[in-house]
Amino acid sequence: MTNIEKEIGNGWMAVITEMAFSENWKEGEPNTYQGREEDCGQVWINGEWNDYICSSDSFYVCEKPRPSTPKAASKQPQP
Repeated sequence: MTNIEKEIGNGWMAVITEMAFSENWKEGEPNTYQGREEDCGQVWINGEWNDYICSSDSFYVCEKPRPSTPKAASKQPQP
């Protein structure tokens, strides 16, 4: 699969690897809450999207390809 960049409005870009894609902004989003730049995004538990301040502490998930060959566990000599 190859990554596909898709503009989703208001300057947001999504990098997706699936052909099926839909946007699901929470009502009123994306916005600039209290005049602060919100250039990152969150997905809420109900699946709605929210723009978010990038400097805020958050949990995240990244996807990356598996190595083509698993690395063998190295054994340390016992003292």
